[in-house]
Amino acid sequence: FHAQYRRTKVNETSDYTIIDGIKGEGHYVGVYMAWQVNNNGWWGEGEIKFFMDGDNKFPTIIGT
Repeated sequence: FHAQYRRTKVNETSDYTIIDGIKGEGHYVGVYMAWQVNNNGWWGEGEIKFFMDGDNKFPTIIGT
């Protein structure tokens, strides 16, 4: 079992890492994310990318 916690201020162009540095076999169970808008603008949808098992340029899973 592995758990990680992050809190950061992100911008429109940076990627946000959900989990990293885990080695070995296992199953990805899930993630809980919460965010709030701290400005008057609206960023719209973001893009979710899951880079798994040695993915480099292209993620295994991608979506919005």
